[in-house]
Amino acid sequence: MKKRLALTICLVLAVASVASAADLTWPTGITIKGSQTWMYGAVAGSSAPSHGGLAITAKGKGDGWDVEATMGTFSKGWALGAWRMNVTDGKMKVTTWGNRNHSAKGTPWFVSSPAAGGNWKVRVDYAPVTFDFASKATSPEFYAFAEQKFDPATVGMGVKALPDNEDLTVSGYVKMPVADIVNLTGEVAMQNSKTIKDKNAMFGIQGVVSLPASITATARYLSRAENVGDSDVIYLEGKQDATGLLELKGSYTINSKKSTDATTSTVLSASVKARGDKKQSYDDTVKYDKYYNNTSWGAQGVLTSTKSAPVDTDNPANSIVVKGTTPIIPGKAWVLGIIDYKSDADGYGAWGAGPLSGTVSLAAGDSRAEVNVYGRYNLSGKTRFDAQVTTKSQGGDNYSKLLGKGTYMLGNKQEWYAQLESDSSPKYTGLKDDKKSCQKLTVGWSMSF
Repeated sequence: MKKRLALTICLVLAVASVASAADLTWPTGITIKGSQTWMYGAVAGSSAPSHGGLAITAKGKGDGWDVEATMGTFSKGWALGAWRMNVTDGKMKVTTWGNRNHSAKGTPWFVSSPAAGGNWKVRVDYAPVTFDFASKATSPEFYAFAEQKFDPATVGMGVKALPDNEDLTVSGYVKMPVADIVNLTGEVAMQNSKTIKDKNAMFGIQGVVSLPASITATARYLSRAENVGDSDVIYLEGKQDATGLLELKGSYTINSKKSTDATTSTVLSASVKARGDKKQSYDDTVKYDKYYNNTSWGAQGVLTSTKSAPVDTDNPANSIVVKGTTPIIPGKAWVLGIIDYKSDADGYGAWGAGPLSGTVSLAAGDSRAEVNVYGRYNLSGKTRFDAQVTTKSQGGDNYSKLLGKGTYMLGNKQEWYAQLESDSSPKYTGLKDDKKSCQKLTVGWSMSF
């Protein structure tokens, strides 16, 4: 471990020296992170009650390029973690990344290159064309996209190829405004592979209408032939946001199989989003990793009701998600609460609670609930405290977890933290001495220069 760390540091310094000799700006920053974890009440028979981790992140840039990469001790030992590199030359930009998300690219509905890097991914942009290559464990994937504006319409296409499966999807689409208040989108696609030779067409059409009082209405129809999805989807949506502080939205979806009407499903959804400051995004306001940046309160409620075949059933599956956040002391203390409740007359199977160690399996039931409460308090510019309380319940069983974390900043370059987690459940199995709770202590640090 020490030899590998020393070798990595030497390599970083050597690259920096070469870059410096070439009159390049390198590095713009190096971050080293380390941690040590101790488990109490962990899995019976475990010979390693504690473990540590170390990661080094380096950033650099030069004329027309920038790079960021992390090396550290991960699940497979000392290895390369998330990385990304951009190279720009005139109109052409090449981006390569791996073990991280970058950005997705796609047509309106039928061809999509995901943001995840997988093993690694390369994207070449040369307007108006984009090429993607993804290295996957199962099969390499190739994508090509092009989009060009011909006033007032925008025309585009997308191609996805999986050579190992002889699988090819080709799509073309048009976007066009009509009468200043209507925007139309249409897309047609075909897919062929070793097993798909016919019934392989897909098409979609969508209209978005802007109405008075800041009302937006959307209607969409998607059709996939039997061998490429076997579905007809009708989607209707209405949204209103007159003040910029309150958004109301409702949608209705019908999804039916072409081969049989017995597999039709319908989804009815309604949501309310509110915020006290227009500068805050409706969704970012209630995210657990962003709520502590809020300058005002935020709230969100989403109700979803799903009916599956037969469509005349009286027992739909329902989901209710409620989120609320507010600064307790402006600029110093915040709180965020999230309630997620689901019910289904057909019932849910056993629910794995995801404990710190061992296994927690909550009994089957016709409803499940999860509650999360987050809090942050900035004691000073250097010290902050974070807390989280989680509870899960289903079928009369329950699981709970507490987390507390204290962080101390040494200027803008160094950070030290200690985090303590404790969870418990009557359904806990696999712990030492048949305990029903487990504790995890992590001490870590981060240094940038």
